[in-house]
Amino acid sequence: MNLVTTFTFLFLLSLNQILADEKVRYDNFQVYRLTPRSQKAVQALRELEENGYDFWTSVRGVNQPVDVMVPPHYKHRFNDFIRLNEFDAQIYIPDVQKLIDNERPQTRKSVGLEWTDYHTLDEINDWLKSLASSNDHIELVTAGKTYEGRDILGVKVSFKAGNENRTVFIESNIHAREWISSAVTTWMLNELLTSQDPAVRQVAESHDWYFVPVFNPDGFVYTHTTDRMWRKTRVPHFLCYGADPNRNWDYHFNDGGASPSPCSSTYSGPKAFSEPSTKSLSEF
Repeated sequence: MNLVTTFTFLFLLSLNQILADEKVRYDNFQVYRLTPRSQKAVQALRELEENGYDFWTSVRGVNQPVDVMVPPHYKHRFNDFIRLNEFDAQIYIPDVQKLIDNERPQTRKSVGLEWTDYHTLDEINDWLKSLASSNDHIELVTAGKTYEGRDILGVKVSFKAGNENRTVFIESNIHAREWISSAVTTWMLNELLTSQDPAVRQVAESHDWYFVPVFNPDGFVYTHTTDRMWRKTRVPHFLCYGADPNRNWDYHFNDGGASPSPCSSTYSGPKAFSEPSTKSLSEF
């Protein structure tokens, strides 16, 4: 690495650290819903995915809608892209930041976990610990450790012996920004523990259960502190941070639907299981 390259690398790292102290905003970012009407349009979308746009849904095929977030400074370029290809197009979300500003209630409960608001990693983990300490059917488990040194916590729920061969494993928030996933997972766990519905009790007590509400703790914390739309881990890769842990497994690694670019939101990582969270969960 020559002197200029080294200086540039260190400068970008320092700049990233400075910018990380402020929350990223998405004022006037728009989400377009595009429906490709030909195979040529499908291919154009796949090529676009490699050029700095944030795809909220995967490119699947003709007549299958795809949601793409577009920064305001890309707006005119993106409209040209629409005109040059065969799409049905509409603006699905006119201002992403307004949704972010309004996704949390004005007031919230001060203690415990409840499902009218989203919770931080510490709040979710504290709830898991309290369940394990107060219920004989629940065991706190550590499913792994992250790059930044956080435990990946979960619980094992077992109402009776003999269910070892009927085990269900549920994880969520593999993508850091998908807060709804850990909200659903914790709600399901609470239902299995508290519901008196006979059908729920039958399912709950005839299986062993593992719940890992936050698969990607480093990224999840970052969405709360710095960038609500962050998707990846927080492992540094060249000049950018993170890989998509859902594309970091060894099965068909980097075999379509993933990017080789470290700055892409769908970056698969330099190799399978390069991300400590994915590697540790695979061994759990």
